[in-house]
Amino acid sequence: MNEFNVYDHLFDPVVVINLKQDIVYFNHQSSIFFKLPPRVLKQKNHILQICDSTELELEDWFNKSLLSFEVLTSPEFKLHLPHDLESEYYVILKLVPIQTSQGGHFALVFHDVTVEKNLHMKYRDQLEELKKTHNQILQADKLTTLGELTANISHEINNPLTIAAGHCE
Repeated sequence: MNEFNVYDHLFDPVVVINLKQDIVYFNHQSSIFFKLPPRVLKQKNHILQICDSTELELEDWFNKSLLSFEVLTSPEFKLHLPHDLESEYYVILKLVPIQTSQGGHFALVFHDVTVEKNLHMKYRDQLEELKKTHNQILQADKLTTLGELTANISHEINNPLTIAAGHCE
């Protein structure tokens, strides 16, 4: 039995890597997340072959994290999968050092927050649209009030003028 089989019971994709960032093991959720059949995923040797960040910070984060041998959680990364460059995925990575019979390895857990991020962006856009509509309603209300005020003032000025014009005739 493989010592990494325990990761098959997790719902998040987990990729076990060594210090050189070579893929040693991946759980079943990884093939679903990366949208690659296990046969193709086994052919990938390096972690950056299956996920590529648009930001160069991902590789830097890997390099710094692998030296620390601590449980580290990354900032949110925007990922593009090399075989699916049109889609953007937002993930938070957790790097967990594990000691195995083969030496030091790291479990790299991908926590997909794409749905939450997309909902947040949609909510933010709707909130901006609501603010814009609210400002338009306020502006229209101000113009309505200004129109009513102008009509009342002209009525108040016209009444005495009408009386004065009548006396002048």
